[in-house]
Amino acid sequence: VFDFDDTCIDGDLGDAVFHHAVDAGTLTSHPDGLDSPPTAAGWLAAAEGILDEAGPEQGYPFFVRAFAGWTVEQFRAHTRAVLERELATPRGSRTLGGRQVRSGIRYRAPVVKLARRLHGAGWQVWLVSGTAEWAVEVGVEPLGVPRERVCGQRVELADGVLTDEPVRPTVFGPGKVEVLRRHLDAPPDLALGDSPNDTQLLGWARCAVVLDAGDANSLGHLGRQRGWAVQPVESSWRPVLFG
Repeated sequence: VFDFDDTCIDGDLGDAVFHHAVDAGTLTSHPDGLDSPPTAAGWLAAAEGILDEAGPEQGYPFFVRAFAGWTVEQFRAHTRAVLERELATPRGSRTLGGRQVRSGIRYRAPVVKLARRLHGAGWQVWLVSGTAEWAVEVGVEPLGVPRERVCGQRVELADGVLTDEPVRPTVFGPGKVEVLRRHLDAPPDLALGDSPNDTQLLGWARCAVVLDAGDANSLGHLGRQRGWAVQPVESSWRPVLFG
C-alpha cells in the first residue's frame, strides 16, 4: 500500500486540483462562510479556516465538496490538465488569493519504479490518499496501478455528479486503515508513507517505509523510534500541517 501525495510524488495533487480551479474561477458551490460569488481569497480563507479549526480530517473533504456539481469525467479531465501543467512548472510556491501555495509536482522515480515492479511481479498494489479518489486515479497511471485499487476521499454521487455530501470515513489517519480493511483480508506486507497522516497505516503493515523530507510534516523521527525503514528524500516547500 502506497500513500500518494508526497510519497509517490513530490507535491500534493489534491491541493493543486483545488488551487487551479480556484484560480480559474470554475468552482460554483458556495461552502459556508464564503462571499457570493466566491473569490480566490474567499475560497482559500475558508479552506484555511477549516484546516486550522478542525484539522485535516475535516479539511480534506472540503477540497472535494467544493467541486459539487461537476461530473466525475469533468473532474478527471481537470486533474489531467492540472497534472500536465504542474509537471512543467518549477517546484516551489506561488501566490494565490494573497497566500502562498505549492507549485510544481514531480513523480518520485524510485517509488514509481518500485510500484511498477511489484505490480508486474503479481503483487496487489494499492494506493490510499486523502486526495479525491478520482484525482488519484489519474495520478497513479504512471505506476501501472488499476483504478479499482485506489482508495481516496469521495463524496456521494447523483447520476455521476459530485454532491457536497462526503463519504465516510475521511481518508485520514485511522480512516486510511478503515477504508483498506473493506478490501484487504489481512494487513499489507508493505506500506509507504511520509507524514503523521500515515502513522496508523504504517503501524498496521508488516513492513513500513517512511519517506522523510526532514520538515515539520515529516515522520522520520517517529519512524526511527519504531524501527521502520526511513528513506530521506528531497522535497519542495510545503505549508506546515502537522508541526
